[in-house]
Amino acid sequence: AFRTVNNQKDIIEEFIITAVKDSWLNAMKIESESLQSLRFNIRTNFLKKAINLDSNQIEKYQNKILKRLINLAYEKSKYYRSLMDDNNLRPLDFNSIKDLRNFPISTKDDLKNAGKDILTTSKLNNLTIRTTGGSTGNPLNVYANSAFYAKDKANTFFYVSHFGHNILKSKSVRIYGESIKDENGDQILYKLASNKRRLEI
Repeated sequence: AFRTVNNQKDIIEEFIITAVKDSWLNAMKIESESLQSLRFNIRTNFLKKAINLDSNQIEKYQNKILKRLINLAYEKSKYYRSLMDDNNLRPLDFNSIKDLRNFPISTKDDLKNAGKDILTTSKLNNLTIRTTGGSTGNPLNVYANSAFYAKDKANTFFYVSHFGHNILKSKSVRIYGESIKDENGDQILYKLASNKRRLEI
């Protein structure tokens, strides 16, 4: 059913309700698929074992994952290949987490300007966009695939279980920032909020 809107306030409210509803439905679909995935189970089983690793074993694992990540970024991401080439760096220069101090720093603006060049895949249909809270009023879009969501849910499932809760059964509420713009391109949440933590319409 549709209700009549009489002023700008009502129009903005309708816009936000629709945007939040669509975002929520998509999030629920992704969450359901993530919790049922093989990757989710693999990650939770890994975390249960990893909690008993000593510091040397943890560092060895971190170094292994770091090298894999650096290689992926260099081979598949136009942005990171260019960044490393400009600084005379190659994947072989990074063999441990201590070597990260030599990796060039990217600012938020650098990442925003990179656009899709930062991605390590051309299969955009398999990606969804997450938005940072934008507490500075300058939110950043971050692309994520199903593997990320599965691992993210597994991480949450694991640490919440340490407090005696189960994300599949315990009731919870999470509030995130969202960038919603009006017809002029102004960010509604930041324009109408009396502070960055609550929305007033």
